Order: sequence, then structure tokens, then C-alpha cells
Amino acid sequence: MALHELSLVAMVAAIDAGLCTAQDIWADCAAQIARCEPQVQAWAHSPRLEFPAAASAQSQAEPGALRGLPFGVKDTMDVRGLPCERGSPIWQGRVADADATVVSLLQTAGAQVMGKTVSTEFAYFRPGVTANPHQLAHTPGGSSSGSAAAVAACMVPFALGSQTAASVIRPASFCGVVGYVASMGMVALRGVTPLAQSLDALGLFAREVADLQLLHSSLHRNAALPQAAPACLPRRLLLVDGSLFGAVEPCMSDALHASADQLRTLGIDVRPASGLLTDALLQEATRVHHRLMAREAYENLAFESSHHRDLLSPQIQELLDTGRAVSGAEHAALLQSRAALARQLDDALAGWDAVLAPAANGGAPQGLGATGRPDQSRAWQLLGLPQISLPVATDPQGLPLGLQLIGRYGQDAALLATARALQERLGWRAVLPPMVR
Repeated sequence: MALHELSLVAMVAAIDAGLCTAQDIWADCAAQIARCEPQVQAWAHSPRLEFPAAASAQSQAEPGALRGLPFGVKDTMDVRGLPCERGSPIWQGRVADADATVVSLLQTAGAQVMGKTVSTEFAYFRPGVTANPHQLAHTPGGSSSGSAAAVAACMVPFALGSQTAASVIRPASFCGVVGYVASMGMVALRGVTPLAQSLDALGLFAREVADLQLLHSSLHRNAALPQAAPACLPRRLLLVDGSLFGAVEPCMSDALHASADQLRTLGIDVRPASGLLTDALLQEATRVHHRLMAREAYENLAFESSHHRDLLSPQIQELLDTGRAVSGAEHAALLQSRAALARQLDDALAGWDAVLAPAANGGAPQGLGATGRPDQSRAWQLLGLPQISLPVATDPQGLPLGLQLIGRYGQDAALLATARALQERLGWRAVLPPMVR
């Protein structure tokens, strides 16, 4: 296996065993970028292909848990000295003068920024130029499209994204990688362009859950190599088939139910959520998410709307027009509704390890003019819950299909441990595209 194909944890282990250096891995990732980037176009700006001098100096002193290894940063997140154009011509040429908090934390742990990855316009729906590495005529999803594609094509071992609706879980599913969304508010978002402050959360892409465990520890200043997956699998999972949120393609439905059957053969109690999670609760969560997102986007993009409306896409303009119609009183009521829904859901999840649900409606749609629908994540994102997408199957066209696990608020470490146990027991691993294999 080539160095660029290794997982983050495997890269760290290879460096520690003296099999290679961080510089060797950078060079291999840089060569992979040179091979794949002309087709995939995952990078918003030319990445840093030379091993940074700061990393070289650091590696001679204290390398940190992440050993000088490269990562990608979504172009709505600030990296000092690099452009951050937010997927919009309005901010073309803008250069950040400080690092986003999450970037600083990862650099403190020893990682180094390879470059900025493509984002949709203001992390909403207008696509960037990125193609799906599995089939270039298909979307990689949005809005963290470049990050998902860069990890899928093995250009970097991990990358940063963000999610306000489904901007991590959906592209992870479409690109066949592992995507994680942190519990809302658990990681500071200073230096990340806000879309809807009540809904925005940090996301991470990698090829193994163990990688995400290491990154989660690093972000919480507790960096250490993750321990072996827990011996015991989850005991109880609630099954949500996703049909309430939007039309689920037969291939995704088949993957969900086949996976549930696999889990049952392991002695896991997998039970339909109907009766515990009512249709009314989930439908109301989806409605509140849509209205809350529109109102807060209208607030956060007030400057752009007032001074550069002609440079905003029709998709953003429609969202802002919807948000303009949401009054301050309704906004307050929406926040109260969210709090009440969160309490109801937390009560319903008591005694269950996680929810198992589709990560998207199906495989990545053909065409680069849209990013797919966010149906399957809106409700969970409204409630601020940790989510993780795992590749489990492929559709009839050979495109990856992911399922998501949703945990209880603040129980991110437990959710990651559950996901790792399932990944290692059932082989739910990243699907490498033909350009890598």
C-alpha cells in the first residue's frame, strides 16, 4: 500500500516505527494531488506541496500526536496567510490574518495545513467545481465537497468540514469516506464563516474511525493514539428508515435493512424507531430546521445581501428571502421549539446506544449542477447531535452508500467508539475510487 493510502493512525504508526518520515508522506500526498487534482478539483487554491519548514523544525523538537501530517481545510475556515473566499466572488482575494480555532488546535497537536478545499457558496447549495472521485460526472455532495473528495482520493489523510444541514454526512456518503459531525457547541467555531449560528457544527473527514478518535482527542487537548476498539458492540440501536424525510432510493433502503440484519446476527437489538421517535417529532424538527436556518442565514449574510446581492446565487437569494419573512418573535419561538424537541428526543433515546439511519437518499446523483438533498440530516442537525457516516455498500452504478449513526448530545466519544467497533467487526471501511486503487 502506498503511503498516501494509509489511514492517519497508520501513518503515525509508520513514522513511529521508523518506516518513513512525515516528509515522505507529504511528498507522496503531493504526488497524489498532482495525479488526481486536474480531474477532481478538490482544492480551492493551489495546495502547499512542499513540507513546511515549521513542521520540519517541530518534528525535530516535539512532533505532537499528529506528527507533522497534512490536512485540508474547508474554504470557509480561516488559515493565516491563505485565501478564504467562502465559495463566493464577493470575497475573492480575501486572505485570513489568523487561524480558526480548530486549525490552531490541530496545528498545536502537530498537523500541518496542506491547503484550502472547495466549498459551496457560503456553505450552502450552489456547487463548486469539485467532482466525485468515484465517477467524475457525479456530485461529491456539499457543502464540504472539496474536503470529502480530497480524503476519498487519498490526497490527504483527513480534512475539515462543517455542517449546518447535511454538509458533512452527505458528501461522506457520496464519496465513500467516514464523516463525523461534533455535538453542536463542543468545538469552538471562531474563524469559521457562520451560516446559521444555532445550527453550525464542526465536521471531520477521514478513512477510518480510529483517525477520528485521534482527531477528537487532539481537539480536546487530550491527544493520544486511540486504544483498541471496545470488545463489546452496541447493545441496542434504533432504526429510522428515512422515508419520512424524503424519498429514499431502493439501493439505500436495501443497504440499511441488510446492515440491520447483519447487526442482529451479532446479537444487537435493532428495532424500528416508530413508537419511540414519533413522526410528528421528526417532521417538526425538519420544519424548525428549515425556518431557523433561513432566518439566521439572512442575519449572517446581511452585508453581502445589502451590498452585493447581484453576486449572490439564486439559491442563496431564495434562502435569504425566506429568512427575511421569519420575524424576531418567530425566531425566538423556533429556538424554544428546538429546545423542547431536544428534550423529547433525549428522553426517547434513553437506554439506546444510537440511531441507525440513511446518510443520504441514495448514491451521488449525476451532474455537478447540484449537490443532492439534505433530507436525511436536517432533524438530527437541528437537535445538535453527534453524527457519523460509515460506508456500507455501493449502488448499482458502483457509487458508495453510507449509513449514519446518531448519538446522544455530548456523547461523541461513545458514538465514535461504537462506530469503530462496527467498522472493524463488519468491514464498513472507506471505498477507494478507481483512481486510487
